[in-house]
Amino acid sequence: MHPRRLPNSPRLLGRFLCTGLALGFLAGCVTYEPKPFVPTDTAAAFDQRSLQSPALRAFIEKQLGQELKVWPPHREPPGWTLPLLTLAAYYYHPSLEVARANWAEAQAAVVTAGGRPNPTLTLSPGYNFNAASGVTPWMRGVAFDLPLETMGKRALRVLRAQQSAEAVRWQLSAAAWQVRAGVRDALINYNDAAKRFQLLYQQHQLHEQWLQRLQERAAAGALSRAELMPTRIALEKLRLELTEQNRGQTQLKARLAEAVGVPLGGLVIGTGAAWSFPQSSRLATIEARQRALTRRADIAALLAEYAAAQAALRLEIAKQYPDVHLGSGFQWDQGESKWTFLNVSAELPLLNRNQGPIAEAQARRASAAARVEAAQAKAVAEIDAALAAHNAALDRLNSLDQLLAQQKRQAESIEAQVRAGALDVVDRLGAQLELAQFELLRWDASVKATQAVARLEDALQTPVDSNHSAIAPGKLVETNPRAAKEKP
Repeated sequence: MHPRRLPNSPRLLGRFLCTGLALGFLAGCVTYEPKPFVPTDTAAAFDQRSLQSPALRAFIEKQLGQELKVWPPHREPPGWTLPLLTLAAYYYHPSLEVARANWAEAQAAVVTAGGRPNPTLTLSPGYNFNAASGVTPWMRGVAFDLPLETMGKRALRVLRAQQSAEAVRWQLSAAAWQVRAGVRDALINYNDAAKRFQLLYQQHQLHEQWLQRLQERAAAGALSRAELMPTRIALEKLRLELTEQNRGQTQLKARLAEAVGVPLGGLVIGTGAAWSFPQSSRLATIEARQRALTRRADIAALLAEYAAAQAALRLEIAKQYPDVHLGSGFQWDQGESKWTFLNVSAELPLLNRNQGPIAEAQARRASAAARVEAAQAKAVAEIDAALAAHNAALDRLNSLDQLLAQQKRQAESIEAQVRAGALDVVDRLGAQLELAQFELLRWDASVKATQAVARLEDALQTPVDSNHSAIAPGKLVETNPRAAKEKP
């Protein structure tokens, strides 16, 4: 039996190899999927947002780990409290969607960093113009190159990307805290406006009664018209304040809706509940301060950036050492099969040892360290200033509590004298008016104390109320809770 002639074996081998590589490449490719962005659709979807959404209820109940007995919460007191509105903001607020997108991008960068360099296949056809008669002049060559990274460069790339992603995750947590702080401040202002309107209206009613009694005295000749003028002016001022306060409530409600991430029409919160605050500064402990200097979201993000800069420096130092390329080749030369068993190649670091990138990485690491120190110094200053303002606000509030108690006792004494006939109704109205004014002053001090606690919260980035710890930023916001429901 004659041996089988294989003059076309290299050609067939090349065809099979190219076909197999093409099929394998196409099988692993990601196809493009268009996703048009229609602004009118997103605007219409925003207009449909509401605090009465069943999907929002499911999200809140999942995070709280319990079923809400009343939905929507505005149907019964205490209504939409700060924890519930914060969860609603985590569900709706657009700034968190941007932060989540950045987080997803950072996670994708980790996948990119872990990618291994692909081998290279080189096809090198040739033609011999001096080929002997009867022998094909065509030459076919195939070369294969496999790059091998040295000094753990891939692991260092992954480490740098992971630390950068960790920094973005902390930035997401910082964005969540800002959302919570925005809801908290808007809720404080909204409830302040409602309570202030109530106290001013009470003063207005007493002023009207007082002025009516004084006018009766003036009609009887006991008072002159000039003596009525201060009371009339004060009453007009109260009317203007009530008008402005009424207008301001709508604006403050719009700001609260913005803080939550819903349109004004979707913010149905009923009476709402004023944010209660503790009378002590339990957060301003040494442990809390030290924790804030390392675990505040902005500082933690900078620490992660420093770790990424460290990994980047290690990577640039590793790049001093060249990668190795292993290769093999086959050539069919005018009927002769030639195979190169092993090629080993590497870059010769003679003219450049990566000094420039190493110096840049060292400078970036120093810059990252300086940013951490600056952020810690800023945090210390913020904590100290917030604590001083907090203590001063509590001292003023305690003083006004004592004055208010004295004023109440004085009003009760005048009421008893009116009943006994020693004083008349005008004296009682005057005492009630003074008491109402003290109540407004006390409320102002209470709001300032609440705002001081809020600033202390921001300085420590820790909820002052232990009941709010279940919704601490960073635990709920890494994925978009509306993504699955918004897919077409």
